[in-house]
Amino acid sequence: MVNDSSIASLAAAELDGIAAPRTARVRVVHTDGMWRVLAMEHIGHGELILEIKGVLVDQPSRYTVQIGEGVHIAPAPGRDDPSRGDDPPSYPWQFLNHSCDPNAVIAGTNLVAHRRIDAGQEVTFDYNTTEYEMATPFACQCQACGDGGSLIAGFRFLPTPRQREMYPRLAEHLRRKLGGSGAT
Repeated sequence: MVNDSSIASLAAAELDGIAAPRTARVRVVHTDGMWRVLAMEHIGHGELILEIKGVLVDQPSRYTVQIGEGVHIAPAPGRDDPSRGDDPPSYPWQFLNHSCDPNAVIAGTNLVAHRRIDAGQEVTFDYNTTEYEMATPFACQCQACGDGGSLIAGFRFLPTPRQREMYPRLAEHLRRKLGGSGAT
């Protein structure tokens, strides 16, 4: 179980197990055979897209987001089953897809626009910027990295130069692993 000191170190995050408020800024849709989070309005650089709330767990899974050293957020059990048609879902963040060139970043428990996101555009983030080691590694399908099919396995498995390059977008727990500014 997650200990109290881990929770306290998460910079005033409100992790009370309550689902993220439903928002008109994004919508979860099923297109081209997969679930996606789409912007429903223009979202400017640096603007809050949504809060990542849920249940704290100490083990990663395919459905969690790492927010601290050994601390992950998961949807409450039995919630947001796409086959049930929960609309809008209580935890839209669990439908965010990976991109090597994302338009959003996770800062603490907030999803923030990394650059302008237009209405109708898919909202993505780089899983390697939050996950130290992926519970379920997968071949990248984003086509933004140019090498198509690279394994997304977590920050731990990236070459050091790539880790340093990602420093500005890294979650705080991964920044601490690099130390300093991440510069060479």
